[in-house]
Amino acid sequence: MIGRKFGLLTVVEQAKSNRGKRWKCVCECGNETVVYGYRLKSGHTKSCGCLRRKPPSKEKRQKIGDALRNQKLFTCDYCGEKSSKKPSHYARNKRNFCSPNCYHNYLSAYNRGENHPLFGTGMAEDEVKKRIRARTRLNHAVRDGKLERLPCVVCGDVAEAHHEDYNKPLDVIWLCRMHHRTYHNNPELLEVE
Repeated sequence: MIGRKFGLLTVVEQAKSNRGKRWKCVCECGNETVVYGYRLKSGHTKSCGCLRRKPPSKEKRQKIGDALRNQKLFTCDYCGEKSSKKPSHYARNKRNFCSPNCYHNYLSAYNRGENHPLFGTGMAEDEVKKRIRARTRLNHAVRDGKLERLPCVVCGDVAEAHHEDYNKPLDVIWLCRMHHRTYHNNPELLEVE
């Protein structure tokens, strides 16, 4: 590695280090610096830091300007104001907004009830509340010592409760996470008491 050149740095000698190989390097500007070998090989470190202090070259300024000017003009789908984005950002979205605030307002106004993409796919609100009440009663019973948390009835690992009937919150089957998911997907696969 000694004598090799990485960007503006030339490796002079190996430096002392408790972790990883570090190398003492001399930069073309005359400064010395110590750098990890993997940063030299990967190209992360190319100078002593002088490259960051130099003003960008004419070619680099041209590239930056081209990138900044390469904008797609569009009309905000919520408020109708003109705005711009990178073409790649514009193309990947079906709807485009001039600000996060317009996006939030759009979601609030147009994605309610039947217009929401997940409308009709979940449980009824009463069913959700019943399940929450059943889980809460069970957790309080375990906390108060009225019910003991048992191991999984299939494998004996640490278990979580499975309710067959949420109207009977303390009547549960104790299953580990894996067997619980399996039981929900296909109850015939598990032999549960």
